[in-house]
Amino acid sequence: MISPNGPLEARDPVSGPVTPEQLELARLRQENERLGQRLAAAEAVIEIHKTRFGAVGPGRAAWRQRRALLMASATELASVVGVRGACQAVGVGRASFYRHARRLPAGSERGDPREVSG
Repeated sequence: MISPNGPLEARDPVSGPVTPEQLELARLRQENERLGQRLAAAEAVIEIHKTRFGAVGPGRAAWRQRRALLMASATELASVVGVRGACQAVGVGRASFYRHARRLPAGSERGDPREVSG
């Protein structure tokens, strides 16, 4: 059959020929679905962390523990959605996130910055 625009290709009426663009689109859709599921799971964990220390009003130790859980959640989530998205989802500022990441591990000794080494 010939159309006004030239001869028609033989096509499968159901699926037709598969182009590289269609393959890439299918791969990206599958990856998007997988990442959406991971994000939903991470957001569920974050909600649990947020509501765990609800309206009772945590003391200072509980506040530190809650903050540590939020930062751990943000750190884990950052590998999936990036730092900006993770901080926004968890509800912490990016400056706080980076400050927390910069801190020395517990138990390490920090010298007096006014002391001169020598």
